[in-house]
Amino acid sequence: MSSSVRQRPGKSSDADSAPSKTSSSSKPRSIYPFSLSDLGRLIVLIFVGSCITSWFVHKEDIWWGHRPQYTKYNFWRGVIVLNPPHLLPRPSRSLGARANAPQRGPLLLTDEQLAQYDGSDPKKPIYLAVNGTIFDVSSGRKFYGPGGSYSFFAGADATRGFVTSCFDTDITPDIRGVEVMYLPVSDPDIDALYTSGELKAKKEQERRQAKIQVDRVIAHWKGFFHNSPKYMTVGKVKREQGWEAERPVPTLCQKAMDGRPTRGPPPGKAKSESESSHDTT
Repeated sequence: MSSSVRQRPGKSSDADSAPSKTSSSSKPRSIYPFSLSDLGRLIVLIFVGSCITSWFVHKEDIWWGHRPQYTKYNFWRGVIVLNPPHLLPRPSRSLGARANAPQRGPLLLTDEQLAQYDGSDPKKPIYLAVNGTIFDVSSGRKFYGPGGSYSFFAGADATRGFVTSCFDTDITPDIRGVEVMYLPVSDPDIDALYTSGELKAKKEQERRQAKIQVDRVIAHWKGFFHNSPKYMTVGKVKREQGWEAERPVPTLCQKAMDGRPTRGPPPGKAKSESESSHDTT
């Protein structure tokens, strides 16, 4: 009798159905140890920490002395207001039209083309260059435009003038020989305190330090315009390699020549000389 009692197909006991529900509700685990949200929080934490550290180190900005262009108001004003992408002409497939299309990206100007952006045409921006890097200084038109106190910088690469401060003669990118302004003036009485080997080594050291000082001054002015919230880096000056060889080496201006330092005596010898002169008196 018991053998005739059979369980109907399709029905299962509670014990059999429980595991199936558990197995169907389980979700596969991710093979990655972190999620995209965790990665995003980590990036934000690193960015904020970098900004705070830069502020404590430089005491001026949060960009480690190199402010990105996209953080400046003039950058987005130029992109959205003055040159909106939806109003730019679409590039044509023809080679002729493509060659005449306006250039996107950084500008490449020769010195002659750069001179056209000196502020004399109110419809054009005002550009100046430092060591081949072009900056848009249109926001400072009252300073760099016609009649402004710094109008001699407009439309030119005046790298030499930025170093020597001789703005009447040194509006040129040629910096050959400019390191002389940092070389000490020789004094025969002082030079006599050195041996020939010491004096030669001293002059070589002075020349290396002078070139380093020139590089520091140029880097300072490039950083000044690049990091300014009012001005923008827009391109480069296009010159042929070895362009300086076609010109004579500029003469150091009198103002820079008069500001040259004097060479001091070697360590220890100045004290001994002063003591010997004191003893004779």
